[in-house]
Amino acid sequence: MLLAKAWLQISEDSITGSQQRDKEFWRRIIAYYEKSNTSNVARTQANLKTHWHYMNPFAVAFNQMNAAKKAAKGKVTNSTSSSGNRLDEILEKHIEENKKTFERYQNSLDMKNALKERKMKIKEEKVKNDEISIIFMDPTTMSEDGREIWRNRCDEIKIKYNMK
Repeated sequence: MLLAKAWLQISEDSITGSQQRDKEFWRRIIAYYEKSNTSNVARTQANLKTHWHYMNPFAVAFNQMNAAKKAAKGKVTNSTSSSGNRLDEILEKHIEENKKTFERYQNSLDMKNALKERKMKIKEEKVKNDEISIIFMDPTTMSEDGREIWRNRCDEIKIKYNMK
């Protein structure tokens, strides 16, 4: 929701309006996000842009709905001086109306993150197995220097994986 609020505030800025360049627009989005973020979850510009790619259709629909409501009330304005609470209420209502879609999006992100974590664990296990297999190598065909290097490496591996 914070990303949507940032987009709304920055895109409705009456000073710069829609004349902002992409780079400047995203710099301002990130600054707003970082200033308002209370979750302690850091996001890069790439993270925010990825999230925005999925959220954009909802934000556009929300903005159109908001503009239509303002026009119906005779309050068409590009000013950011709109009541922040009212915008929050409208945004909350829009989110509630589209909750299932947001939940599907969040579930897909959760699954993607879980898959990433699983892949990382598999990679770590493979590295561990590869390193432990060094311990079981046959040193009889190694030169004396090779055996010394192998013994040192075995000691490092045993320490690393608490095998002593």
